[in-house]
Amino acid sequence: MARSVYVGDTSSELAEVRRLLTDQIGSAGLLPVMLDARERQDDADLRGRVRSKMQAADAYIGVMAYRRGWEPAHLDGQSLAEVEYATAHELGKPVGILTPKPDSDLAQDLRQRAIGQNPMYREAQKAFLQRVEQESPVRRFADEAEFSEQVADLLDGWAAVDTGPARAEAAPPAGWWQRWWQRMIDVDRLAEQVAESVYRRLAALQQHDQMELAQQAMKYQEALRLKPGELVFGKPLTTSQFQSDVFVIMPFAAEYDPMYRGVIRPMVENRNLRCVRGDEFASSRGSIIEEVWAALNNCRLVIADITGGNDNVFYELGIAHTLNKPAIILTQADRPESVPFDIRHLRYVVYQNTDEGHVRLRADLDSSLAWLLADLEESWS
Repeated sequence: MARSVYVGDTSSELAEVRRLLTDQIGSAGLLPVMLDARERQDDADLRGRVRSKMQAADAYIGVMAYRRGWEPAHLDGQSLAEVEYATAHELGKPVGILTPKPDSDLAQDLRQRAIGQNPMYREAQKAFLQRVEQESPVRRFADEAEFSEQVADLLDGWAAVDTGPARAEAAPPAGWWQRWWQRMIDVDRLAEQVAESVYRRLAALQQHDQMELAQQAMKYQEALRLKPGELVFGKPLTTSQFQSDVFVIMPFAAEYDPMYRGVIRPMVENRNLRCVRGDEFASSRGSIIEEVWAALNNCRLVIADITGGNDNVFYELGIAHTLNKPAIILTQADRPESVPFDIRHLRYVVYQNTDEGHVRLRADLDSSLAWLLADLEESWS
């Protein structure tokens, strides 16, 4: 029977899920075990501390997704989560692995967050997940409520396994009172069976009540939870005119129309994708920023032309970054110093506003879009 559970390391976007896991382990009467802040030091003894903690635990649970977690220098190219998982296997601990369902909204959000990580780290994490799925049973979840159900089922399964040695029964004494001794053994066995049955029934009822309360709490939290920007702009509109693959951010000036209508939109539509710009909506609400807010929430990615340093363009690009929307940035800047410092580290496409420049831009933009779509649509099976 598991009495303590080692909780594996996670990447930053799973921190809240990891906290839910430790709380649920504690609520089940078990002790969650993990490296504390003092023990999470990048030194030569880190691997030994993981092993010592894992030896003291009865089982191991790892929550894994697409972004690579902490990779200390002293672990020779392995993440802390990899070392913990390998150590649990080496020590023969029961292993539980939880990952998001690939087709869930949660998985899609986590994939987008992973896009910004170094490609080398993403590939290493992908290889790690594939190895885990080959070696261990994996439980999948689509949301927090299903995550709680999977954890409860996992802990209940471990609780039913008695890892202690079998109790040896004393041989009954010889003589006239042998029958009396046998009756005592039978009564004792019956009492144990009744107690075990009652315990399992009570535990099942308690677990059911806990799961119902957890599901209700999750529903209330989801109903009350504000996503980024909703406190300012409100819930985004979801009607069809605001649905697109690519939302284009640029000044509403006549000089940009030839590039939008002659280069960007035809190139996007040539890939069977829907492309819209902020001045193409026919909303009756009359608020441009509400329309832009809706379009940014409902698009897959943005193309932003920052030429001229237009304030509205940077405002909308900032909202897109807050919503984790991938962006292709365009500029006519003739030198890197002309690109604002805060976004100079991002990839951007330089073009010239001439007929020849538009031809070159179409090719460069198509290449950038293909690369970005491949990242967005990559399947982590």
